Amino acid sequence: MDARALLRRIALGLPLLALPIGASALITNVGCVCGGDCGEPLVVRRPVTDDQAASLRTDGALCRSLCEAAIVDAGVTSDVGIEDASGDAGFVSSSGRSWQCATLAGELTCTGRFFCGGGRAPQAFRERTRPRIVRSRLGDCFASMAHLEAAAVPAFFELADEMARHGAPCSMSRAARHSARQEITHARMVRRLAHRFGGEVPIVERGENAPRSLFEMAKDNAFEGCVREAYGALVAAHQAAHARDPEVRTSFARIAKDEAEHALLSFALHDWARSRVTDAERRALDETREEGLASLLLSTTADEPHTSLAIAGLPSATRANDLARTLAS
Repeated sequence: MDARALLRRIALGLPLLALPIGASALITNVGCVCGGDCGEPLVVRRPVTDDQAASLRTDGALCRSLCEAAIVDAGVTSDVGIEDASGDAGFVSSSGRSWQCATLAGELTCTGRFFCGGGRAPQAFRERTRPRIVRSRLGDCFASMAHLEAAAVPAFFELADEMARHGAPCSMSRAARHSARQEITHARMVRRLAHRFGGEVPIVERGENAPRSLFEMAKDNAFEGCVREAYGALVAAHQAAHARDPEVRTSFARIAKDEAEHALLSFALHDWARSRVTDAERRALDETREEGLASLLLSTTADEPHTSLAIAGLPSATRANDLARTLAS
């Protein structure tokens, strides 16, 4: 069964089908599926000129070169050396971190994070970087999930406006606004779980953003929607079936169904945008999705989830491997 067919099944509220045993042997280094198990993002900052700040909004190569230099200057030796470039979106370093850049008040911020699942992130989204006390791995895991669910609310409202501006079918922009309202419910549900298990949910922080072209919007969707949301839906479906806690199972049954719908909207947007861009841009969109899948596989660890996280129904490394692999089908 291909990824879209599997997502349609989840969107109908049907259980996640068993995946082929042993399929994960073809892919390594998958297993980390929530922020509480992935660790904090690594943030490196450096001043930039006004001209550089203006160019960084559209020049992915400049983002990459300045961040690479900042990483070296900061002495982050484990991230020196590039595995794969991902154009305007940033780049993947040899450690498996996916680096993004943003500018605010004359300062470049380079954020390197391991892929941790979750929903669509808005433009200039800032991962949580402030120190906090971790009272419970389970509470921290739910706090990370709630943070990402809350961040998806403005992301979908932004996407709805952009789709309308670029002439997408009205049904798609309406679906994006409906998705934003669903994400409000998700954030509340997971925040309640986070508080119940001792987690502290950070406030969603964002930097500056600017209107995007159709191609820029579609390129972001190729990763945030066709990879990140799709994988998040599969993980949520697994949690709905395997969580030991009844409230977790009930919450994620609702979340999985909605997130599968969001992922299917992302695929529909991807198809629509591909038909309206140049041949070169079409190839770039397909490459972005492929690179996003590669980043998903590179940027996670092969460790089994902590035993306390079994309450949340998180998949083992082997199972997470199989889930990720379905997105490439």
